[in-house]
Amino acid sequence: MATKRSGEFNWRLELTHPSGRNWDATYHGGAVLDAMSELLASKDVEFKQDRARGDRPHEPAYDGNRAVDADIPPITTIRRF
Repeated sequence: MATKRSGEFNWRLELTHPSGRNWDATYHGGAVLDAMSELLASKDVEFKQDRARGDRPHEPAYDGNRAVDADIPPITTIRRF
């Protein structure tokens, strides 16, 4: 989608994939269809990879952080002399 509101200097380009991924860009000039085509061509690899995955939504990245809970006893070290 390409939008330009009255008084804005740049076009706002947005490319949305069925899997839910979005890519935004801005463009200034008269050849907005060429700019949109270039954005689509630059994301061709991502579109093909998503199509191979069945256009499923991407899994959230693994978060290695762990919640700190007051109910968990502290870890004590064993001292060897």
